[in-house]
Amino acid sequence: MALITVRGYYRNGQIELEELPDGIQEAEVFVTFLRFVPPLSKEERERLIQRFFERMEQGFPLGGKGYVNREELYEERIGRLVSGDGG
Repeated sequence: MALITVRGYYRNGQIELEELPDGIQEAEVFVTFLRFVPPLSKEERERLIQRFFERMEQGFPLGGKGYVNREELYEERIGRLVSGDGG
């Protein structure tokens, strides 16, 4: 299936195309509506970035034992391999 994109506008329940696609008389279409989202203020952006970093510090709960750092994880994993516990 080849996709052709043509810009258009939705007004009063109808879609108006800026141009007609060449060689297309009839075709199935998918319509995607693009909503305008106003840009964030500098303060809101900074607040969201700060919240993201705070969440990174807390970690993400994925189940299982939490590890303080990479070395602790490696130590536990190597211990399981050496003991023959698999892992």
